[in-house]
Amino acid sequence: MAATIRDIASACNVSLSTVSRALNEQAGVSEETRVLVQETAARLGYLPNVAAQRLRRRGSDLIGIFIKGPMNPFFQELLERFEHRLRAEGFVVSIVRIWHNEDEVAITQATLASTRYAGAIMLGGWFNVGAEGLAQVSVPTVFCTTYSVAGADLDKYSTVVIDDRQAMRDLVTHLRGLGHERIAYLGCDDDDLSVGSFRESAFQEALQASGVPLVQDLCAGERFEEDPYSFSYGYRFAQKLASHAPTAVVAVSDVVALGAVRGLTDLGLRVPEDVSVAGIDGILVTEFTVPRLTTVVQPAEELVSETWDLLRSLMSGGEHRHVIVPGVLSARESTGPVAS
Repeated sequence: MAATIRDIASACNVSLSTVSRALNEQAGVSEETRVLVQETAARLGYLPNVAAQRLRRRGSDLIGIFIKGPMNPFFQELLERFEHRLRAEGFVVSIVRIWHNEDEVAITQATLASTRYAGAIMLGGWFNVGAEGLAQVSVPTVFCTTYSVAGADLDKYSTVVIDDRQAMRDLVTHLRGLGHERIAYLGCDDDDLSVGSFRESAFQEALQASGVPLVQDLCAGERFEEDPYSFSYGYRFAQKLASHAPTAVVAVSDVVALGAVRGLTDLGLRVPEDVSVAGIDGILVTEFTVPRLTTVVQPAEELVSETWDLLRSLMSGGEHRHVIVPGVLSARESTGPVAS
């Protein structure tokens, strides 16, 4: 069996990205390490990837899109738009799907090291990469719809997101205008260090700014076996929250909100007569559910355009930036006046 770059990395006690740089004559590797890696590759009988060689000869036109939470309909919409946009400009798109319980750092490193990418897009709401993991990403990268890299300086990475603070202010203002005070946040567990925790903080800020005291039982995260951005997670969490008698629920995403609607309905509660429910994303199906879901619509085309423009800039040597675009509140049938 032919040796792989993993075998070389293990034999040299270096990372996959270091092996990739050394074999591809890229910067960022000492001469001593480069010689060690290349000699080890020859000794192990390593055969480089033919497709990767072809890309290196003519300059890479390969863009990797890494999706954390690939079943989310909103990410599927963004993916379709990215594919159309990038292919129209002559780029090849490689799609890597990462499930909620998988190690995105290891998967990303291994994928980027296996061939030469021109750039990468991290698409999804729960990329817990961290500063150390970020340092191992060897190509220009933009995080789309995810906020922060824990421990990393802002000038070390780029993001494109909606204004979640304003989104939460809009949702809370809408519900307060309908007379609601016992408003619950249906979010993610404590492992989510990105969008879930940011939206929870934004929700709490908006609630307190509206003059409503924070009730901890109505905004405590939960840990279930399910993917924390799934329909089933929303279903189970809403059924547990129901015992605390909220009159309204704001969910971290539309998918979670729709799961919550079903969970509340199965308990005999009516939406919105007994409990109002709202989400964030604006996925297409929310226009056809019964009731139609109140949501903050993320501008998909603008997110894609800003992300691609930023990635092209980074690929040309530009500086890291953080772009925030506005969402739009769409008040529909799933929210109504508080029950008297």
